Amino acid sequence: MSKINPVFWYLKFLELRLLKSASKIISLLPGAYAYLEENGVDKQKIFYLPNGIDVDLYPEEILKPSFNGDFNAMYFGAHGPANNLENLIQAAKILKDKKVFNINLILIGDGVTKPNLIKLTNQNNLTNVQFLDTIPKRKLFQKVSEASCFISTLNILRYLSFMA
Repeated sequence: MSKINPVFWYLKFLELRLLKSASKIISLLPGAYAYLEENGVDKQKIFYLPNGIDVDLYPEEILKPSFNGDFNAMYFGAHGPANNLENLIQAAKILKDKKVFNINLILIGDGVTKPNLIKLTNQNNLTNVQFLDTIPKRKLFQKVSEASCFISTLNILRYLSFMA
């Protein structure tokens, strides 16, 4: 967006107003301090919360992938209405129906929809879906190394209706 666009200036005004009125600012970006300070934010209000894992905390051998020949799609996180995990169970059923048996879905975490997801999985006799309890961050890499890919999903319609 061009800096001469009125929308740019409105959004910049809104940003500055929100930054100044916030009691605390949490940023996932390590370089946010400089930007926020340039815009008049007191450094004491800024809190950096890294969004990721510090690989220096783990031995190198844990970081190496250890595939078993199957394709393991992993989901880590909440099992709630906003996460739309029912679609993943439907995808697993399609794979089963098409006789694709070397793709596994591994859901790690907990939440209000987990019992229903397990029930749906059992009703469809899906052997390609596995549910695991929440794993502490320090032990996460042991599971991560078994993944072929990671899944991120969101029920955007539910999210938008919540914001309305």
